[in-house]
Formats: sequence, C-alpha cells, structure tokens
Amino acid sequence: MTSSPPAPVIDVVADAVYENAVDDPKCYPKDTDAFMKALQDEGVQNKNRVQEYKPLMKVVAPVQVRLKAVYPGCGMPKNATDARRAIAMI
Repeated sequence: MTSSPPAPVIDVVADAVYENAVDDPKCYPKDTDAFMKALQDEGVQNKNRVQEYKPLMKVVAPVQVRLKAVYPGCGMPKNATDARRAIAMI
C-alpha cells in the first residue's frame, strides 16, 4: 500500500504576531494615497439622515478580509459592515 505525501501546510499567520491585530502592516494595502483620500472624505447623508463614507468603506473592505484571514479569532464582528465600521473607527 502506497501512501500519498502529506498536503502542504499553508501558513497564513503573519511572521510577527502583533498584540493588536490592527497594527499588523501586512494587512494593509500598499497604496496609502487611497487611504488618505478616503479618510478626508466628508461623506454624504443617506435618506435616513445617516452619514455614509462610501470611499472609506471601499478602502477598508480588503483590510477587513485580510485581518479576518490572518487573525481569525481577533474578535471582529461577523457582520462585514459592522467589522468595516469598527476598523474605520480605530
């Protein structure tokens, strides 16, 4: 009986484990210009008179995905919108 070789293990954990997952530079995109522009956006009010920051949420979306992949148990909200708002507030 021949056994197949073990499947390769893909290490998704960052080289350095940060005390606060949000501090990990590997989770952020390289293009800081888009981040800075999104942070300066004044937002718009929706029909319910709630201020929305669509450019900021668009920039934070990949950050949220990367943080969730690298730090699965970091306590991030399960709802993607809530998680993005929490990251934006930090």
